[in-house]
This record gives sequence, C-alpha cells and structure tokens, in this order.
Amino acid sequence: MNEMSDTMTEPSPTSSIDAADSALMRREAGEIEPARAARVKSLVKKITEAEAYWDKTFKRIDGDIKFAANLRGEQWDGDTDKYVANLALRHVKDRTAALYAKNPRVRAKRKKRMDFAVWDEKPETLQAAITNMQTAAQMGVPDPNAEATAMMFADIQQALATREMVERVGKTMEILYHYYLDSSTPRFKTQMKGAVRRAIQGGIAWVEMGYQRQFEKTPETIERINDVTERLSRIEALTADIADEKIETDSADAETLRQTLAALQAENDILVEEGLVHTFPSHRDIVLDPRTRQITGFVGTRWLARRYLLTPNQIKEIYKVDLGTQFTAYKAESRAEVAGSETNPTTEESLARVYVSFDKPTGTASVVCEGYPDYLKEPGPPAARMKRFFNLFPIMFNEVEAADPGADIYPQSDVRIIMPQQREHNRSREALRQHRIANQPFYLNLGAKLDDEDLKVIGARVPHAIHTLKVSMVPGMKAEDIIAPMKSVPIDTNLYETNPIFEDIQRTTGSQQANFGGTSGDSATEVSVAAGSNVATLSSAVDDLEETLTELARAGGEVMLLEIAPETAQRIAGPGAAWPEMSREDMADQVYLEIVAGSNGRPNREQDIANLERMIPVIIQVPGFNPAWVARKMAEAIDEGVDLTEALLDGLPSIISMNAASKAAAAPAGTGNDSNPNDPAPKGAPEAQGDQGANNAPAPPGVAPGGQPAFPAPMSGM
Repeated sequence: MNEMSDTMTEPSPTSSIDAADSALMRREAGEIEPARAARVKSLVKKITEAEAYWDKTFKRIDGDIKFAANLRGEQWDGDTDKYVANLALRHVKDRTAALYAKNPRVRAKRKKRMDFAVWDEKPETLQAAITNMQTAAQMGVPDPNAEATAMMFADIQQALATREMVERVGKTMEILYHYYLDSSTPRFKTQMKGAVRRAIQGGIAWVEMGYQRQFEKTPETIERINDVTERLSRIEALTADIADEKIETDSADAETLRQTLAALQAENDILVEEGLVHTFPSHRDIVLDPRTRQITGFVGTRWLARRYLLTPNQIKEIYKVDLGTQFTAYKAESRAEVAGSETNPTTEESLARVYVSFDKPTGTASVVCEGYPDYLKEPGPPAARMKRFFNLFPIMFNEVEAADPGADIYPQSDVRIIMPQQREHNRSREALRQHRIANQPFYLNLGAKLDDEDLKVIGARVPHAIHTLKVSMVPGMKAEDIIAPMKSVPIDTNLYETNPIFEDIQRTTGSQQANFGGTSGDSATEVSVAAGSNVATLSSAVDDLEETLTELARAGGEVMLLEIAPETAQRIAGPGAAWPEMSREDMADQVYLEIVAGSNGRPNREQDIANLERMIPVIIQVPGFNPAWVARKMAEAIDEGVDLTEALLDGLPSIISMNAASKAAAAPAGTGNDSNPNDPAPKGAPEAQGDQGANNAPAPPGVAPGGQPAFPAPMSGM
C-alpha cells in the first residue's frame, strides 16, 4: 500500500494561485431540475427518518457502553461515591482476549471445478494409456489409441497448468491481503480488537471495506491516510477558493497554501497509498433500512447509509463542492452524537451530516448532505465492487432473529445481560459498606452535663489521647456512668453473600467466578467442569467471529482482483507474483480467501504439537509421503514465523540417509576382518542393521520413558 512514486515537481505557490482553475470547485447549487431536487430531498428524508427509527436502539447501545465504562457513575445512576466492583468491564476484557488475540491468517483456496475435459480423473485410466503406449512402442506397431491418448495428455497438461496458475494467483492474494492488514494505520489488530470489544459492550460493531486509489480522498480515509493525497486535496480546495475570490491573497488560508506547496517542493519522493482500506464506524454511523429482518446477510435490506460528520472545508477537499450556507449545521457535543441546535454555518466548528447511500435494487451508491439540494456525488457504482454489494460486515455474538416485523433486530450485549447481576453485586457490597459504617463506635451521654468542648473532643478523639473532662464528678462516679458505648447490630455475612450472583453470571454469560478472581470454596474439579462448560459458548463466539473475518477476506480478494494492477501486485508480492491481466472476474470464480480456523485466537501450541506427534507415526508409512511437510508442520507448530525454505534444499537426502551412506562407504562388506572381509557381520554390528545402524539395536535395560502428556483441555486459556 506504500507506493513510492516518481519525484513530483510542483509549480511555485504564486503561479499555482494565479493559474488556478475555478472549475475545480462547484459553488452554489443554483438551478436544479425539479425531479432531481425532489429525488435528493426524498433520499435525505428517508435516511433521517430511519435514523429516528433506530434512535431508541442506539441509545440502548450507548447506555451499555457507558455502563461498562462507568466513568460517571452509570452503574449507580450518576452517583460516583458508591461502591462499585466493575465485573462487567472485567468480563469484557476477558472475553475480548479470548476471542481476538492476534491478526488472523488467510489462505487461498481453489474452488472445486471439473478442470479435465477428456480425462475422467481416474488414475487407472491414465496408467492404462501409458501401458498401451509403452507396449506398442516395444512391439514396434502403431498404437490404435494414439490420438485419444495424445488428447488426454494435452488435456491433463492444460488443466494442471491452469491449476498451477490459480495456485500462484492465490498465493499472491495471500501476500497482498496480509500486506494491507499489516500496513494499515492504526494497526488492523488494534482496531479489530477494539471492534470486538465494542461488540461485547454494545452488542454490535461494524467493519467497512473500501479501496483507496492514488490521489483520491474519501471520507473513509480522512483519519487514515498519511500521504500526499490529503495535502493535494487541501491545495486544490484553497486554490479554487482563491481563484473564485473567496479567499484574499494575503489571508491566513493563502499563507497555508504557500507553505503546503513549499513543503511538497522540498520532498524528493511522494508517498502515495493505494489498496484495501478497513474502517470501523460506530453503531450510529450505520443507518439500516427499517425493513431489515436480520443483520447477518442483510436479509430484507434494500438500502443502507453510512453517515459522516464533516466540516464544510472537508467537503470541499473530498467532493469539490462549496456548500456555502445551503446545509443543516450542527455543533458536536460529543464524539458519538451531534446536537440538533443550529449554529452559524460559516464557523469552522460547524458540522454537516453527509450520507453515502447504497441502493441495492439499482446497484448504485450516491452521496448527499442534509440541507443541500443536490448530490455531492452522482449515483454510480460503489467504489469497492464485490458480489455481496454492501461493503459492511457486522460483528455480533448474541444475535437473535426478530419474530415481529417491528422488533429490535440489534442483539443484546454481554453488558446488558450481566447488568442486573452487576447492579445487585454493587448493592450488596454497598449495603455491607454502609453496615460497617453504621457499626462504628457510637457513644451516649448518660445525663452528665458535658459541655460542647468535651463532646467535640470525645467525638473526634485522637488515638491514645488524654483529655480532662470539665464536668464535676461526685465520689464513686465512673467514666462509664457518664459515657457509654451504644450496642451495634452484628454483621451477618449471609445477608451480603454474592456467590448466587456469580452463579447467575456463569449461567448467562459463561464466565465463572474464577474468571473474576478467587473462588469461595470451589474445588479444582468444580472449576475445571465449569471451565469446560464455557467452551461451547466461546466456541460459538469464535466461530461467529471467524465467519465474519472469512467474509471480509473473501470480499477483499474480490476487490483486489478487480482493482489492483499487475505491476502493483508484483511490487508488493515480489517478481514471482502471478496476477491476471484479463478475465479477473473469471479468476475470482476460481479462487478465494478464507481464514485459517483458530488463527485469530490464542495459540495452543501444546495441543498442536500433541496432535502432530500422534499423527506423524502413521502418515509417514504412506507410500510417497513427503517428509518436508512434516518438518514444515512441526516448525509452524513451534513458531509460525519459521521459514523452512532457508533450511531445506530440494534433492538432498535426509541426515539419516547421509549418515547411513557414509557408514556404508567407510566399512567393507562383512565384519571388516582383515583376514577374511567377506565373513558375515556378527549380530548387533551397526553395518548389519540397515540404514540406521546401531539405532536398530535393542535398547539397554533401564527406566521406561513416561507416557505422552494428555491432550490439553479444548480452548484452554480462553
């Protein structure tokens, strides 16, 4: 994605300003055809009404996120002085770590096809043809089936060549996809882990896939691109404003233009980014069709919109449109919401609501702005073309299907599920805290006339302090006759027991008490059984996440095949990369990307190695087995970053074979006895025991080796 272009020579700031083309910027909307204006108005109305339809759901999601964070005492309705043990946040952290620990690995997979038009793909047919051909050659007679055999061989060669080409293209796709994941800023892992966290906190998170082209600025890349694209867009907008006399030549904006151009002139190389772009919009930024029945797969969704909050200057840079005062201005009060109060549209703090609308029936995408009477971007094909049309991918772990047409299709979050237990735990601990405060020592004045100073000193006494009372004490009067402690109510711990709360948490979310800290008398067996029961819940969540990542990878492969040029693929993947120049859509029908199962979770190397140790002794006995595959799999189980191409050299025998060959060359036949070298070697001699020499000898008596460690518990550590 980081492409170094040739050195760019920019004109001087003064000449650029003078030669600016005012046609770059579209100013006031002017006269618009009534049908066009009505279409834009109805589109904006449809989207804003859908926003209002989902507003109640969005507020619920906002409440769940705030409840887990508890930054302003949301778990006590705003009271920040009460007891809180944030079990919800701990559950979110534990579940996030279990579901997404690292970037997933993708692999290209060739779709099953019947590539052979002549050969029936039966080995016996091929062997019979070879035998007939050899027999005819030995007998010196022509093969009656020579033409059919030649056609079959040509068919096999062509199909194998096609398969090899598809495999190479798939390998190139793997390298490109990993490259774009690793090159994203911020890092893909950081953002994806945050998306998983939001899905646990709020019930849903979104991933958006786009394609960034050279020198093209889009709303998705405002905070992501760190190259010349944003600066060039800024230069174009300022240049057009100066040309149209919207900005004075001696203003601060004009000086900004001069400084930006001077900085570009000082750079030898210009960094240009092109390739896949992943963004992670919030739940409020995605407006679904109210007729949607199921979010997964967008069942019933005819359209959806992506919302952006942009300043007028950003709209100038992206869409080359000057809104002027023809837009509904908002003032941002928080990062997630926009207040509905009108502000001065000319201020830099003003925000406009820009919607990118995707219409599935027409297969088009358009850009509109609330309050602006025309399109910011005409309807046309989406920037990222893919078979599924919508470029959004939801992440959900508690999805349920809506039974009623008007039911809420957004799933509950784990925080919402655990919320009653969290509140009850806080109430129990707060009641215990208040009981302890109430049981602090309290003294009663038994009738003696103590002045205010005595009462004040007794009430706020210092440890080990001595105080002289001013009250007159008659003979026989004791201090206990003047002041006596008040008897308190003993604390009954059973009234504040929290174990039932953790039992409910385990039954609803799968997280047991041991996940939140120490247990209360649970045995190791009970904890192990509870952990095993949690595996099914985690397995389902992991499967849902892997399915989303696989959908993302498949769509990414389709976009790359359609958009990336062969020279770009070779620059990133290497000179040996294979990339189709023609019929890219046909290639997309033959190969696709998928996520390696379990590659995004915590690695369980012990279980992987144990599986290989049990499997290898059996499969190495298969004729024609490739031992290099064993070495590669063992190395990957130990460390995925190992590259065996640095250690393997095709054609060389194994170390055991070389050792056996060296022994055979060094020792003569028989025992090596000088008197008679042909005597047979005695039993047990290394040269009489095969290629492995003394390794075949019986092992000396000793302690038998211990058994292999048992399989670790499935998904242990999650």
